[in-house]
Amino acid sequence: MIWIVLFMAALVVRFQYTRLKRSGQKKELAVSACLLVAAVTLSMLQSFRVELPNPLDWLTVIYKPMSKAVFSMLK
Repeated sequence: MIWIVLFMAALVVRFQYTRLKRSGQKKELAVSACLLVAAVTLSMLQSFRVELPNPLDWLTVIYKPMSKAVFSMLK
């Protein structure tokens, strides 16, 4: 699985980044590079079976007190 992720990332770099670099789109190249690094990192962690936090849990922690306040006002 790790080799597949690395191979796909290499394909993206080979085709996408060379086109962006030739056309002079530096901002798009930087954003795309950051997203590719994040995606490869998460894919590698998942292939190593590292327990990753669920982003929905973070939203629950943030909005739970607000929902309790709204429900208490409606009672």
